[in-house]
Amino acid sequence: MHQKLIDNQPETAENQLELIPAGRWGHPCEMGALTAFLCSSGAGYVNGVDILADGGQNAGIFVPQI
Repeated sequence: MHQKLIDNQPETAENQLELIPAGRWGHPCEMGALTAFLCSSGAGYVNGVDILADGGQNAGIFVPQI
């Protein structure tokens, strides 16, 4: 998902990667699994929320302990 950034701006890509507590880029299959769950009956009570599938990047920015 970030291959163009990695190929064209490797320094920017590395800087962004350092902000991800998971320490790695997400995989397309992980996004697919989340989407499949949200489309399933198991997510029937999930509504009106933003689900951040970003390896903890957003939380790491706003919660310094992470």
